[in-house]
Amino acid sequence: MEVFKALRANGILRVLKSIAAEEGNVVSIRNLLSMLNMNNISQMAFSKQVIDDPIFQRFLAVLEESLDLMAVFVLGDFIPFLKWFDPYGYVAKMKANRKEISGIYQMIIDEHKLKRKKNCTPTDLVDILLSQGVDETTIKGTIMIWSSYYKTVVVRL
Repeated sequence: MEVFKALRANGILRVLKSIAAEEGNVVSIRNLLSMLNMNNISQMAFSKQVIDDPIFQRFLAVLEESLDLMAVFVLGDFIPFLKWFDPYGYVAKMKANRKEISGIYQMIIDEHKLKRKKNCTPTDLVDILLSQGVDETTIKGTIMIWSSYYKTVVVRL
């Protein structure tokens, strides 16, 4: 979208300045490009910059933990009568993680609802979904799908 052209240009400028500031040092282009991509996606989806928002930094950490927990072996998933047996505490960690990430999603939705009450025009994905009357559960699912892209970006770069 043309609206995000300046955002992309500023992001590229920020990356170039970061590289220039590290004169003589090894620079991780992978990390810089990853952050640039995440900033662009988060701006389009949530109107937030990853670098500038401590809540969003926590969001990324919780997301990382969530994606890691999806890969663990839980005996109760395969042998239902042993569902109570959780020697490593993975189930408890999953429940706590789900609660925290749902709270962050709800906070994002609530911020956008407050903005809509002030009659602001839709500027991102969450605004558009709210303006179309999409329910919060679906919006949270959509945010989760967009969020999982962050991990994919980091792995592919």
